Amino acid sequence: MKKRITLLTAIPSILILAGALFKLQHYPYGDLLFWTGIFTNLIGSAIAITLLTKRVKELETQIQNNQK
Repeated sequence: MKKRITLLTAIPSILILAGALFKLQHYPYGDLLFWTGIFTNLIGSAIAITLLTKRVKELETQIQNNQK
């Protein structure tokens, strides 16, 4: 699970940085790389938040069961 979350944040970050560099150098497809990175970051963040909230709920139920 840690590797997936790391990939969900690392790949869009690389796309954003590459897109920004391409835009600064006026290379083609800079806008495409940048905006693809932004949108994949949004989607990846939503997925990561969903996975983490599920994990928190699981841990809370484990704690409640252990206290009883």
